[in-house]
Amino acid sequence: MKTKSSNPLRNFLKDSAGNVSMIFGLSAIPMFLAAGATLEYLNMSKARTEMQAAVDSAALAAANTYALGGTTYEATAKNYIDKNLPAALKPGTLDVKVKVDKAQNLIKVSASGTVESAFGNIMNMNGGGPDASEVQSDAPGKIGASATVSLPVFSDFHKGEIAMVVDFSWSMYDKVDGVRKYISMREAAIKLIDDLTQKGVNNDVKFGLVPFSESVRVTMPKYYIDGQSSSSNGTYCIEDRKYPYNREATTPSTTNSTNNKTRWGQSTSATCSNYSKYSVNVKPLTTDHASTKAQLNTMYPIGNTHIALGMEIAYHLLTPNAPYTQGVAMGQEDTLKAVILLTDGAQTSPGYGANGKWTVAAAEANTAALCTAMKNAGVRVVTVSFDLNDIADAASEKRLEDCASGPEYYFNTDNNQELAAAFGVIKNQLAKVMYLSE
Repeated sequence: MKTKSSNPLRNFLKDSAGNVSMIFGLSAIPMFLAAGATLEYLNMSKARTEMQAAVDSAALAAANTYALGGTTYEATAKNYIDKNLPAALKPGTLDVKVKVDKAQNLIKVSASGTVESAFGNIMNMNGGGPDASEVQSDAPGKIGASATVSLPVFSDFHKGEIAMVVDFSWSMYDKVDGVRKYISMREAAIKLIDDLTQKGVNNDVKFGLVPFSESVRVTMPKYYIDGQSSSSNGTYCIEDRKYPYNREATTPSTTNSTNNKTRWGQSTSATCSNYSKYSVNVKPLTTDHASTKAQLNTMYPIGNTHIALGMEIAYHLLTPNAPYTQGVAMGQEDTLKAVILLTDGAQTSPGYGANGKWTVAAAEANTAALCTAMKNAGVRVVTVSFDLNDIADAASEKRLEDCASGPEYYFNTDNNQELAAAFGVIKNQLAKVMYLSE
C-alpha cells in the first residue's frame, strides 16, 4: 500500500491548485493595468505629436497675419488649432495662449488640453509636453505643446494706396483654359484685395479701380470736362487730355475756354452708352473693399484698348490733386503707393501727342512717359501681360516690362495658373514693402 509522501514541496504542489488560480488572478490585475496604461501612453504620445504639429503651423499662420499688419493673429492661431485638434483630446479642455514679444521680435503660441483616459486616471499618468510640465499631479492626461517664431522687422510703410488698372477691351471676353479672361482677371484681383486687406478688415489699405478700353468712364465736377462750366458732378466717357497734360497728374483748369488742353475731352465712341450698362466705371481710392469687389464682379468687356488713358487716370487717383482727392500727398513715408496694370493686348486706340497729333504711336509714348513719371514720384508700378501673342506683341511686352518698377515687377502670363501665381507674388511683394523691411 502506497503512503502519502513526506516531501512538503511535493504535497503543496499536489494540494494547492485553487491557491495558484487565486494568485494568478491577483497578479493579472496590475498586468492588465500596465498594458492598458501602455496603450494610453501611446495614445497620449500620438496626441501630443499631433498637438505639436498643429501648434507649429498655427504659430507660422499667426506670424504671417501679424507681419501683414493684421490684428487677428491670436484668433488665427486659435482657429487653426481648433481645426487640427488631436482626435483623442477631451472636448472643452483646450487652452491656447498667443504672446507677442516686440522687444525680441518673437511670437509664441502654446496650447494644452486633456486626453480622454481611463487607465491614465487610475495611474495618475501625465502626457507631458512643454506646457503640461506645470500641470499639477491631480490632472492626469494633460498634454501641451508650444512654438516660437521670429517676426520680420517692420518698415516705415504701414498703409497702402493701390490703383488697379484693368483691361476691359473686347479681347478680354476670349477664353483661356476654358474660362473668359476677364473672369480669371477679376478672380485674381479680388483675391489680391482680400489678401492685402485681411478680407476687408484692414482699413489702412485703399484700392481704386480704373477699368479701361477705348475710353474711361468717370464721375467728376463738370468743369474738368472740356466745354462744361458747372461745378456739379457729371458722368462722362472721356478721352485723354491734350499733350503734354496727358502725361501728368495736375489739376485741370476750370476756365471755360475753347479747347482747354488741361481738361479731358468727351469721347465720341458709339460704345460709350454701354459703359454704364456694364459698370465699367472708375472707382476712386476707398476702404470700402466690399463695393470694390462687387464692381469687379459686375463689369463686362467692351471696346478697344487705350492703356495710356487708364494709366493717366490711375496717376490722378494716387495723387491728392483734384478731381480725385482721396489719396494722401506723394512721398509720405508711411504709405506705399502702387499701380497694377493688367492687359491682354497691345495699344489699339490713339492718343494725343505733340502738335495735336492723335495716333496709336503717341498713345504708346504716353504710356511710357506716365510710367516714368509715376516711378519718379515714388509709385511702385507692377505690370501684368495676360495671353499676349509673344511674336505679334513682342513690342508690347517690352513696353510693359520697361514700364514696371523693375524686372521682378513685370509678369508675362499665358494661362490662368500663371496669372494666379503672378498675383500671389504681387501680393507678397506689396505686403513686404507695406509692412516689412527689405
